[in-house]
Amino acid sequence: MLKDFIALFFPNYCVACIEPLAKGEKHICTKCIFELPKTNYHLEKENPISNRFYGKIEVKYMFSYLKFFKKGITQKLLHKIKYESQPEIAEMLAMWYGVDLKEVGLSDQFDLIIPVPLYKSKKRKRGYNQSDAIAKGLSESLGVPWSSSIVKRIVKSQTQAKKKDRLARWENVKNKFEVKNVEEVTGKRVLIVDDILTSGATLEACAMPFARAGCEVSFMTLAVAQ
Repeated sequence: MLKDFIALFFPNYCVACIEPLAKGEKHICTKCIFELPKTNYHLEKENPISNRFYGKIEVKYMFSYLKFFKKGITQKLLHKIKYESQPEIAEMLAMWYGVDLKEVGLSDQFDLIIPVPLYKSKKRKRGYNQSDAIAKGLSESLGVPWSSSIVKRIVKSQTQAKKKDRLARWENVKNKFEVKNVEEVTGKRVLIVDDILTSGATLEACAMPFARAGCEVSFMTLAVAQ
């Protein structure tokens, strides 16, 4: 209620701290931008999350932009993105991270950016797929094309947030993604993007049909659970 009251008088306010935005600021104030808990995992190929898929699927790069802590700024941003109809925040964050990736020479490492798809009924209910916004923002910064039409989710799964262990998460999503036109991606270097990395089961399942098509697979998420 307090947020709604503030919004009546300050319609342009920081989505993280609810303070009014200064001229030139968009969505997030300068103070909160400075306090974003960045991982900087793109600066080291052997980073703390790069080994999560060893023995499961070969992954060239594994990036996450922000650290996720309960009640932290990243959680607030993801809630706005996923549940308060503000995918533009995801696009902006992804653009910022794309600039970071480009600065260290990673813009020429990918041929195609692929957002993890939502099942059609969930996308229809939400009105958008937040991973599309991430792919769009990265594409703009990196100059790499993205597509939401190449892979589809063929079976509806329960929300991963309700799954406690990795096996349960994997059973929830395995064999639920399909590449529609394999010849379009055969041999390409694909960067699969999603909002948050927890167990990695969703990313792994989405990557499987690309791996079978001979693609080099990399992953990027806006956040990683700590």
